[in-house]
Amino acid sequence: MQKAIQYFWWLSLLGVAVLLIFFPDLLSVSRIQEAVAGNYKTAAIIYFGLCTLRALTLIPATTFFIAGMIVFIDSSWFVYLTMILTVMLSSYVHYEYAHILGFDSFFKKRFPKQIDKMRAVLNKKNVGFWTVYIWGITPFVPSDLMYYVAGVVRMKKSIFFLGIFMAVCTLFGTYILFWNSLKSCFL
Repeated sequence: MQKAIQYFWWLSLLGVAVLLIFFPDLLSVSRIQEAVAGNYKTAAIIYFGLCTLRALTLIPATTFFIAGMIVFIDSSWFVYLTMILTVMLSSYVHYEYAHILGFDSFFKKRFPKQIDKMRAVLNKKNVGFWTVYIWGITPFVPSDLMYYVAGVVRMKKSIFFLGIFMAVCTLFGTYILFWNSLKSCFL
């Protein structure tokens, strides 16, 4: 089962890459905005789905946030809430399923001392929270990597999810404020 999931993951990434190489106009801004204008509800559902699937690619959520703000230019609250929900969902998936993908056994075999040290550090109440929070508010960093690490070392869920939630709210809230000020200046 583990190998099948890994093959599926790699084949999915390869498939998307091939599509984008041979059909780059599929994701042009004008084409996407035309599609959204025609059917907003369907586009919103697709955007939510893509943001949820983003977690499997380790692409930073910031890129999907920027794309959402461009496509749904007058719906910043929709993009904000979508990002919070999908990042929380992806963090849960990464945390809980790190062992299914084999990351826990891989890292425990190769780096047992480091795993024990990280477990001790990340399970300290203030240190673990602030580590997750600071990692989470750093733009263009694959936070999904932190979610996997937290799952591998079995960080306390309450500290982990509180850190993620606060980071996501802070990061995307800041983006919204910045985006709205830019929009008011230029549009």
